[in-house]
Amino acid sequence: MPNRISVLLVDDHSLVRRGFRRILEDDPD
Repeated sequence: MPNRISVLLVDDHSLVRRGFRRILEDDPD
């Protein structure tokens, strides 16, 4: 099952990065 966990981690990471980018873009600072 490590493959499934790996995919979940990668998916979560991409979602987190997207959320972070959105926050950084919204914040002028």
